[in-house]
Amino acid sequence: MSAYPDRPFLFSNRGNPKLRIRSHQVDLLLWKRSLGLTIKSAAASARISHSTAVALVRQLGGQADKERSTQEVRESAVSDYVSGASITTIAKKYGFGTTTVFRWVEDAGCLQSASERHAHFAAQKPRSAGHRGTKGLFHSVKSGEWVFTDSVYEFAWASRLDSDDAVLSFRRCTHRIPYSSNGRLRHYVPDFIVSYSDGRTEIHEVKPARFLSDGVVKEKAEAGRAFCASIGASYRMVLEQDIGVELIASCSQLHHSRQDDDYRALADKRRREQKRVAASRYYDKFRVRPKTPKVS
Repeated sequence: MSAYPDRPFLFSNRGNPKLRIRSHQVDLLLWKRSLGLTIKSAAASARISHSTAVALVRQLGGQADKERSTQEVRESAVSDYVSGASITTIAKKYGFGTTTVFRWVEDAGCLQSASERHAHFAAQKPRSAGHRGTKGLFHSVKSGEWVFTDSVYEFAWASRLDSDDAVLSFRRCTHRIPYSSNGRLRHYVPDFIVSYSDGRTEIHEVKPARFLSDGVVKEKAEAGRAFCASIGASYRMVLEQDIGVELIASCSQLHHSRQDDDYRALADKRRREQKRVAASRYYDKFRVRPKTPKVS
């Protein structure tokens, strides 16, 4: 008689030791299923046979996979990409290759460049105070919030806007403006949306003057003006002479992502906490747990 009569047969240690189902395999199977993988793909990742994985899922209250057409998976993948998910994450979720997902997104006309994806992600989910790196975070005195900046030019312009008495408030722009490039429909997100005390609203795109002759920049600017006219706002291209060369030079000499003492202290505290949690999780894998006493 088994020492654990309440333990299901699938979790037993009888039979070939190589075929035993370990707890970490079950956890990996359930985690992969939570990402949206099929039972077959999740079982392959957890190194469990397909039939055993189906029995496990049913035993734990799940249901077997329903047949989904490739078109349904494709639409779901494109929707996830538009919502902000990366191609690598989508490929892992649905069990397809990154090249296949890339082709789906490109055919749907939703493919964005790395800078556009970064700006769109920042607009959807603003960076927290613990963000570090070459990008910037400007602390606005007007709103008391951190404003994400993608370059030194944007950081300097945010400083200029924050000190302007005519500016009521400014924040990261969240509008995705469609434009056509090489016969394909694309989207981009401008840098800032600014509200003035006289009721005006402007959308600002910060660019170096040398980029004005670029064809893609011209297409974006033309589409931005048309979009702003439709929502009752105005479009403005901000160049070096608008920001000020001296202000740009002073900001470039600073590590603008960590120039504030309060922000630096908060970022260091958060980084230490993340390291502590990561170390605890790592060493927990090797920790010896007490064995459950056998029932006589």
